[in-house]
Amino acid sequence: MGRKKEKKFVKALACTLCVLTLGEAGAGSGVLAAEKTPPVAKPAAQPATAQPKEQQPEVPAPLPQMDMTGYELFFLGNAFTYNTPEETEEKAGFISAQSMPLKPINKSGDWYQIQYGPKQVWVKQAPGTVYVRQVPKMTGDAIPSSQNYMYLHHPLPVYKEADPESEKIAAPASQRLEVLAQQGTTWYKVKVNGREGWLYDDGGYMTKELGVKRINIQQALPLYQYPNPSSRNTGTWQKPGETVAYARMGDWYQVEQNGGFHWLYAPNGEVQPVYARFTDKKTVENGELGNALFMTPPPTRVETLTKRLVTDVRGQKERMFETVIMVPLAMVERGFSMMEYEVGNSPSLTGYLDDIFKPGDSIETLTKASLAAQQQMGDKQPINIILALPYPVEKKKVPFLNDNRVELQRQYIEKAVANWEKAKPEGLRLAGFYWTQESIPDNNKDVVKQVADLIHKKGYKMYWAPYLGATNAEKWKTLGIDFAWFQPNYYFADGRKKFRGVDMLGQAYTLARETGGGTMLEWDWSLRQKPENTTNLKAYLDRGKEFGANKPSMLVYDGIGGIDAALLQVNDTFSGIRKQLFDYLLEYK
Repeated sequence: MGRKKEKKFVKALACTLCVLTLGEAGAGSGVLAAEKTPPVAKPAAQPATAQPKEQQPEVPAPLPQMDMTGYELFFLGNAFTYNTPEETEEKAGFISAQSMPLKPINKSGDWYQIQYGPKQVWVKQAPGTVYVRQVPKMTGDAIPSSQNYMYLHHPLPVYKEADPESEKIAAPASQRLEVLAQQGTTWYKVKVNGREGWLYDDGGYMTKELGVKRINIQQALPLYQYPNPSSRNTGTWQKPGETVAYARMGDWYQVEQNGGFHWLYAPNGEVQPVYARFTDKKTVENGELGNALFMTPPPTRVETLTKRLVTDVRGQKERMFETVIMVPLAMVERGFSMMEYEVGNSPSLTGYLDDIFKPGDSIETLTKASLAAQQQMGDKQPINIILALPYPVEKKKVPFLNDNRVELQRQYIEKAVANWEKAKPEGLRLAGFYWTQESIPDNNKDVVKQVADLIHKKGYKMYWAPYLGATNAEKWKTLGIDFAWFQPNYYFADGRKKFRGVDMLGQAYTLARETGGGTMLEWDWSLRQKPENTTNLKAYLDRGKEFGANKPSMLVYDGIGGIDAALLQVNDTFSGIRKQLFDYLLEYK
């Protein structure tokens, strides 16, 4: 065979032998099989392992939707908010204390869900921070209120209708409210900031009287922000003993400590009433005032003024008025009013303080009258002079800055003292300054305190005469005021709205007695046209005698010169009460 064919044959034979040999080896026989490395056995197939699936978070079952009709959340302190109804490290935010309650949209146990801005968050009811109540819609009719003024001691919302789902128009804090109608002792129709609305009182927070009373606290007691055990704890009463309760609601008493006002709860006799007495007419605390009288421009004649200082109406010479308050009320005489004075108009005040020391003006008239009174009485007793302070306002479109207002007062006080020390008027003594505005809202308290401090640093005292129901009237001592006369306003009640259901005289006299103040005796020239006003004046004398309200210093408002008419024996207007009037003024001399 040819070479190529031979090669192909040999190659084919070799392949055949190879196949045969492998086959024999697989059967366990043949030399070639022993020489071969046995094939590596394949590992047994393992069962397939399932790949772990991605864990999915458990979706909590949706909370049932609760009926939240009438529910309200009061935020009495700062409260944290959460994304779920549970306390976690991760917080959604917080809500600060606020007087207007928020409406919850759902609840779960003590947790409440609210819409706060763009988010729905949860807050937990807790003492001192979140207080919850449910308000029902009023059913039935309301009736006219038994009295038209009551006192609110806890912030509550005022609704447009007697329905908690209606619009909330205000959230008044503790204050006196005008009450138009009521249903029982829960729903009240009130007027707030000129708007009428409805208030729901479920805690007895509305009282007919303010409840000012001198008390004795016999042990340390916890203090609260409001008369509500769920309100924020503000400390502990640390000074057992006598003090003044500036308001009362059941067994709750409002007291002052370290410049702040707090409520304490005394259900078990921890607080006892103290019998309060009027102060004397002339004390170191009130500046040895005696009875006081307003003097307004134009200057009164010396002879007339002398008769007001010393009278013989009871058959002997007696001092009737020992203090004069100089108040330029009339715009006509001086060109401005102390009741509302533009801060930027200080030149008018400077001119006024210069004018009153000029010959023929107020200080000279008072000097001559005082010297004449001393001659009649045979003594050297000076007449106390109290200068009215301007009530500073800022009418321009600029920020209402208390610093500007206090600065105006500082300049006025320093100018007045400088002029007084320069003149050294004989027979007169500068006793202090009179705060002209008859109410002190909370936003004026700091101004009053700063002005009082200025006056005290000069060695003088500060005086005030609030009207009945004036804001912070009962708290006059805490404002730095040294003495206050309370106005009953009863004489003028016919010409204005009656204080229905209120003993106006009794309230004013009680406030004066419990806080250590005095009272105002009020009448004017309308006695000559309205005989019923004589009856009103007589009521002051009758109730005042009953209370002993003529024992402390009295401030007389007589409508500018009304006392002169009473002194005239020929004036028939006073014929029935002349003796009673002068006994009332002079009895405690």
